[in-house]
Amino acid sequence: MAGRLPACVVDCGTGYTKLGYAGNTEPQFIIPSCIAIKESAKVGDQAQRRVMKGVDDLDFFIGDEAVEKPTYATKWPIRHGIVEDWDLMERFMEQVIFKYLRAEPEDHYFLLTEPPLNTPENREYTAEIMFESFNVPGLYIAVQAVLALAASWTSRLVGERTLTGTVIDSGDGVTHVIPVAEGYVIGSCIKHIPIAGRDITYFIQQLLREREAGIPPEQSLETAKAVKERFSYVCPDLVKEFNKYDTDGSKWIKQYTGINAISKKEFSIDVGYERFLGPEIFFHPEFANPDFTQPISEVVDEVIQNCPIDVRRPLYKNIVLSGGSTMFRDFGRRLQRDLKRTVDARLKLSEELSGGRLKVMTTVASVERLVRAEHRSRRRGRSGVVGSSRVSTLTVNRRCPDEGTEAPRGGEATRPRSPSRRGAEPGSRPRDLRRGRPPPSLIRPFGPGAPSRALEKHGSAVERETAGAQSSRREAGGEGSELVAHVETSHRASVEMSRIARARVDLPGAGLSAGEGTR
Repeated sequence: MAGRLPACVVDCGTGYTKLGYAGNTEPQFIIPSCIAIKESAKVGDQAQRRVMKGVDDLDFFIGDEAVEKPTYATKWPIRHGIVEDWDLMERFMEQVIFKYLRAEPEDHYFLLTEPPLNTPENREYTAEIMFESFNVPGLYIAVQAVLALAASWTSRLVGERTLTGTVIDSGDGVTHVIPVAEGYVIGSCIKHIPIAGRDITYFIQQLLREREAGIPPEQSLETAKAVKERFSYVCPDLVKEFNKYDTDGSKWIKQYTGINAISKKEFSIDVGYERFLGPEIFFHPEFANPDFTQPISEVVDEVIQNCPIDVRRPLYKNIVLSGGSTMFRDFGRRLQRDLKRTVDARLKLSEELSGGRLKVMTTVASVERLVRAEHRSRRRGRSGVVGSSRVSTLTVNRRCPDEGTEAPRGGEATRPRSPSRRGAEPGSRPRDLRRGRPPPSLIRPFGPGAPSRALEKHGSAVERETAGAQSSRREAGGEGSELVAHVETSHRASVEMSRIARARVDLPGAGLSAGEGTR
């Protein structure tokens, strides 16, 4: 039944969560990634507190309802793209599935997103929640940058579609510059920028507060966020933009009207320099963060220059913008102009140092860039990946941690539980990861003949995966066959290497010194 129903796609970000079903071009819901819970002072006898604790677990709200609950404590379980509170995240996913998607998790595959360089422990806890709490039949966790590249296919011809490019992913809590080559993230070249949408909101709030615009103190952050989303844009030249507002302010200054939450009276403010100074911190970070002064264009150029030389031209050619903080008007145009200046300056310096012997081609011909802004791009990319014919080869099913085999009939797949998961027995000892003990899949055999046994197991597992990849390629046909062919080639190489290593281990004198083995 799970194969006949559309897959559920959920993109949990720091500020907003996008969710819906595969095959749709737009998400069904976009809600804040927050949860409102009751926090009591725990006054009373122990029995009453125990009863109230069970009731409080069911008394919570998520999304826009959580923001509108003044008597509840609003929590944000995701910080800088990483889940920090797994208890709240599990309750958040519960209402996402049952209240918003109105789906039975046993009947749908699920596709979730993760930030680049996500830790294996976080991925494991996510899989534990989805498999053990919601009993989903299959799960795939994709890197957000790869999904953004897949989303850019919707605006291209078939021959121009590629999974090689540079992704600038800027959300509410984190900004990354991620190089992707043929669908694989080059993890050693990823750069983190400590500026995101929330920093822009705080910067605009500070500007309004310094100007004493007459905003109620309890609504200053909300007002700054509304100004950022409604009026902000990226200017081509900072000095000229100041002159425009000084000479003809009535043309450029906007009016924002809000309602005081306490007195219910209207208040209005003039929005001037804040319109372009907010997004400007991407290109002049020293305005908001004196510890970081590198513009985003220089970060992008540095990331591409750190990559292998054979993929630099495709990375320059395909730059994809992803995330809500890249949706400011003229953001892509300003980034392309500044990046062009940086590359031109380096090429000109190389030509001068060569004494005229090195003739550099024109920048337009040598460095082709295509900056694409994909609104809700990760959601579109997930929808396309799930809807493709290779989804069955990407999905991870419920399996035992040992050797990747199916769970025994009537048994449950075991995984180390999260340190903050609910339902742990009082006084119980911590398990595997919390005790520092490696999970069973990481324990290697030791003793005489152990390497050969390990290689035999590895070789048989790789052979099974190769056979599965071949059958998936025959079933998939055209779409995605290149990716499957690449996986099949890597599997064949792994099988051959394991056979060679197994043959060397089984030779007489293996493991001895060279002199001892020849005697």
